[in-house]
Amino acid sequence: GWIYANRMEELNARKYYIRAMDQGDYSEDTLFRVWVYGERKEIDSEVVEAFKRNLNKNIEVKNTLAFYYQRHDCFDEAEKLYKELVNEKYPNAERLLGELYMSKKDYGKAEEWLLKESEKLFSHSEDNVKHIEEKRARLLRLLAEVYEMKGDYGKAENSLLKAKELAHKELALTSLAKLYEKQGKYSQALKINEELEELKKTKNRKN
Repeated sequence: GWIYANRMEELNARKYYIRAMDQGDYSEDTLFRVWVYGERKEIDSEVVEAFKRNLNKNIEVKNTLAFYYQRHDCFDEAEKLYKELVNEKYPNAERLLGELYMSKKDYGKAEEWLLKESEKLFSHSEDNVKHIEEKRARLLRLLAEVYEMKGDYGKAENSLLKAKELAHKELALTSLAKLYEKQGKYSQALKINEELEELKKTKNRKN
């Protein structure tokens, strides 16, 4: 498959990766290449059928097909699969479902499912502290986006303030500055932008 891929013969490459999947290769790389090679704006029935053949053989196939549906705005199909993943206790399934509802602009349901993920993430710990804090920060940034779209700027601000203390501080600060600007709080936005500049300078000195 990779030989065809390097020649940019993507459709031929895809056939080989589909064959690899049918033979039991469910690696992240293979599943990615099944849908990405030769991808068009419309959904590809060959790709869908290939995933469906393997749907009950490996849970990662279900997650990939759900994402593929979502990517092509087939929200009902994606929603069904994500809900199955929730029932099957797939990691981060609640967050994935919340992000789907964000794509649908159904911010009420998005908040509901992101909060369910939040309950899980903030109620347990992992040996890898950095990893869990990155996951928590990402979730808080998503919640902030939902709150902003719902017009609840106070909750959005609180979520971003919490996120910046956990991980990827610059991402939270960037969103926070934009949130303040949106509300006309230009002095607060200016302070955040100054903090961002100091953060960049510190990183450059370390590099």
